[in-house]
Amino acid sequence: MHYLLAATVGIFSVSFFPRLPPPALLLVVGLLVPLAFYLRRYRAVCLLLGVLYGSLFGHYVIMGQLPQALSGQSFVVTGVVVGLPEHREKVLRFELLINKIEAAQADQDQADQEQVAHLLNKKLSLSWYRHGLIQKDGHLKLATGDVVQLSVKLRRPRGFVNPGGFDYQRFLLQKGIVATGYVKKDPANTVLYNRCQQRLWYSLHKIDCKRASLAEHFSAYFTSHQTIGPFLGLLTGDKRFITHQQWVLLRDTGTIHLLAISGLHIGLSAIMGFFFAKPWVFLWMWITKSNAGMAFAHLSSIAFALGYSMLSGFSLSSQRACIMVILVHIFWFLRSTSQPWLFVVIALLLIAILDPLAVHSSSFWLSFSAVIILLYCFSAYPRDKKAAALRRSGLYLAGLFKAQWVITLGLLIPSLLLLGGFSLSSPIANSVAVPFISLVIVPLLFIALMTLGLSPVLSELSATLAIYGLASLFHFLEWIMHMLPGFWFFDRGALDLWQLLPGMVGIAVMLSPKGIPRRYCMGLLCCLPLVLPARSHVAFALTFFEVGQGTAIVAKTPEHSLVYDVGLRFSSRFDSGEHIVAPYLLRSGRPVIDKLILSHGDSDHVGGKAGLLSRVSVEQIVTGEPNRVDGSQCVAGQAWRWNAVSFKILWPTESYLQQTHSNSNNRSCVLLIDYNGHTFLLPGDIDTSVEAQLLSSLPKDIDVLLVPHHGSRSSSHMDWVKHLRPQHVVFAAGFYNPYGHPHPAIVERYRQAGSTIHHTGKHGALRFIIAAEQKMIVRRERQKSRRYWYDIDQAKR
Repeated sequence: MHYLLAATVGIFSVSFFPRLPPPALLLVVGLLVPLAFYLRRYRAVCLLLGVLYGSLFGHYVIMGQLPQALSGQSFVVTGVVVGLPEHREKVLRFELLINKIEAAQADQDQADQEQVAHLLNKKLSLSWYRHGLIQKDGHLKLATGDVVQLSVKLRRPRGFVNPGGFDYQRFLLQKGIVATGYVKKDPANTVLYNRCQQRLWYSLHKIDCKRASLAEHFSAYFTSHQTIGPFLGLLTGDKRFITHQQWVLLRDTGTIHLLAISGLHIGLSAIMGFFFAKPWVFLWMWITKSNAGMAFAHLSSIAFALGYSMLSGFSLSSQRACIMVILVHIFWFLRSTSQPWLFVVIALLLIAILDPLAVHSSSFWLSFSAVIILLYCFSAYPRDKKAAALRRSGLYLAGLFKAQWVITLGLLIPSLLLLGGFSLSSPIANSVAVPFISLVIVPLLFIALMTLGLSPVLSELSATLAIYGLASLFHFLEWIMHMLPGFWFFDRGALDLWQLLPGMVGIAVMLSPKGIPRRYCMGLLCCLPLVLPARSHVAFALTFFEVGQGTAIVAKTPEHSLVYDVGLRFSSRFDSGEHIVAPYLLRSGRPVIDKLILSHGDSDHVGGKAGLLSRVSVEQIVTGEPNRVDGSQCVAGQAWRWNAVSFKILWPTESYLQQTHSNSNNRSCVLLIDYNGHTFLLPGDIDTSVEAQLLSSLPKDIDVLLVPHHGSRSSSHMDWVKHLRPQHVVFAAGFYNPYGHPHPAIVERYRQAGSTIHHTGKHGALRFIIAAEQKMIVRRERQKSRRYWYDIDQAKR
């Protein structure tokens, strides 16, 4: 088991490397393997082999991407739609398996076409906007299995990098996406035929056809029902129809793991498969007087688990559960008496081999932590095989309810570290939801699936019962949310190692099997450091988030928070305010915004407002354009002070606001922040005319400047630059944005003034931190949390 763990650690460790080892170094590591084997250092052998595998996987993934030199160029692609296409407002998002790719002759030559030959049989993530999509009856029409020929514009995979944010680029690499892009408006775009209708087409993607068929079949019956989304999520792992309100309810009650095919459901499917075959096994054993028929029950259990895993698209949790189910049956065939811990270690190694980047997923840690906690807590309890059937049933039921409290307590610290908090209503919600889903809903789903072709009436009846059962469950969860608090965010940044270690020991003591006297008292004493008052080592921090072509900034003092602009709203399911700014505020222990300043009404500054307000409460909203954005008018002269940090509005003036010809950008709220001589200026999107009027009221030689209007040529006049002479300048602009921001001449102008250049699109989020010793620290998030896949992000300028 130690050797397997060493190999697993070796594979996963590579994903934390800032850069991949060069081939020469890998050759040296390869030569060390036989040496370590000769010296009988077998753990070292396994570790080195793991590092080699993880490194080779990394090189394979990076080399398989669209070449950086071709990023942003056009191609003609022929491929098959895989997965489940997702309709979002006026855009259709889907994945395309490439069968043929050719460079557009107008953009590229033959040499460029040869560079993309390695992309064949790999996947693209594409968006197709309504204006360019072939439409039928006014609806977007593109189905799983469609073979299409499209004119597309592609870019190398890339995502935002923000503190505590979701690594979208890693997610794309894990899914095997080699490029992202959109379908261009072209009359040659066409759907050729559908492969799902070809009986001789056998592929791993054929299961997507079945998933799409099931979703279409059942949604036709229950289109208007509110719980059709959760129903399809449990049936096929299809999360497209789960509403935002349902996601929020599941998140806040800690039951979000139930609304996709999870490890629990795979285990249930394996049990159902075993008992489904049991009558036939008994019949065979009675006829042949042989025990050989038991193998059929175990094979049936594996088949049910594999089949249900395929319906989920082989998610991480389903992979783990399916691997453990198969291992259990393999060890049964071998008549092995191995401990359950070996199953966990083997599952870890197999997951590492299948997905070396899985270790960066919070679901990976929470999934395996839950299994380890259950084994730790229940493995020491002996089974009473002689007890009556009724008593055994009672013990199993009591164990099921106890497991929910065990997992809730055991995952407390992992949840604090990975999610920034935990759901206070989770124990009660899961105590009802888990048995209900396991014993009622999932069996009904299996009946609906197995009788779909045999008895449509029975299948529809089972599906109807499941639909209404889920509706009842959601009503219960809503009641729980009214009775108990939802997700509680904890100040993760204040947790030091001296707090975490005693807390982990205390929880381990409380969950330990019986035998330790007064273990609950001892455990609670060890957990006391977790609830001690948070300590802030930062006097002031200013964070510029990477939100694409937009602006989102948070200024924090020890007791107050100010947000300046909230970035874009990208879709109905993702906006900067809800998914980038709000998580940062909640995890830093400050769930209230004292002042929200929306510089002006353009969407790249206010698009994330609704999402932010849905997660965080705001005391006051100030804006430069109250006629476009709800809030009070910001006016020059407004000032306030928080924890020795001074804030002052410098623009717009009363006289300027009275002018009817004033444009939107020049109404931006200009904010000056000062802390013990460190000055920060946030000017929004003002142009050179306003810059000239502000020079007399601005200090010289400031520390940090947000470059006006994302670095456009209409701003940053030479007199402005010479007067301010900022030590650091920040360009809040998207990587490869269509406006060409920042303009090279503006960048050079600040560089000649001696400024250090920062670009959110290139460097990720930027944090300027002033600690108690008054020294300012600058952190570029892409450098601070660098991973080897960021090497493909070099800017092409």
